[in-house]
Amino acid sequence: MNWRLIGLSTANGATNMAIDETLLASVAAGGAPVLRFYQWERPCLSLGYAQKIAVVDTAVCAQNEWEIVRRLTGGRAVLHQDELTYTLCAAETDACMTGGVLASYKRISQGLAAGLQRLGIALEQTPTAARGNQGSVACFDTPSASEIVFRGRKLLGSAQTRRKGIVLQHGSLPLAGDVGEIADGLLVADKAYLQRELRQQATTLTYALGSKPNAAAVAKQIQIGLSETLGITFTPSSLTTAEQNHIQTLRDQKYTQPHWNGRQ
Repeated sequence: MNWRLIGLSTANGATNMAIDETLLASVAAGGAPVLRFYQWERPCLSLGYAQKIAVVDTAVCAQNEWEIVRRLTGGRAVLHQDELTYTLCAAETDACMTGGVLASYKRISQGLAAGLQRLGIALEQTPTAARGNQGSVACFDTPSASEIVFRGRKLLGSAQTRRKGIVLQHGSLPLAGDVGEIADGLLVADKAYLQRELRQQATTLTYALGSKPNAAAVAKQIQIGLSETLGITFTPSSLTTAEQNHIQTLRDQKYTQPHWNGRQ
């Protein structure tokens, strides 16, 4: 299988989400499947597709200069800052996406874990039947099915959406920082309690390795892990002019707008 590889880049939250949706549209139009790696210009709190803006402490986010954006994918809130994010986009008929959501999620997770293990850390995957804390508003509160954990603590969180036969999965790998900080930006009854829970249930790659990793080096190992596990050949690619134009339109008309990000 031959996939496009969009190399590591950095953008704000609205642009990152517009790029992901544009890549989904490109695959839907008959383009090659895609793997993309990216980072965030400044802290950004992303909401799952169905989450209400009411869970966000917008005053604190403004004070902290955190961007707020809504994802295409489901799940719960994530604070993106010092992290590596990946996106995979392919048709449901692609070998790595067949068998439904759980089967594809597990398959991709095995490839991600293989890449991270190349860095020299021992990882686990949660059981397929596992479920996270469904009452929580924060993604990293507890691991969900087939997610990657280090010594019992969630290391990489992912989410998936399927539209017109196309699958988009993206995920967040915290490289460093305080995994409990997101609690400051959420309207919960006890922020201190949520912070403690997150710090007990989640971790960063710096903690797992004992030193802060280089994002580009981590991306390369994940690419190799996915390639070897899923039998994919990745070919470096750039965004086309048409894609760049689509990204700008989506960013300006959707991902920076209250009708999308502020949905109740």
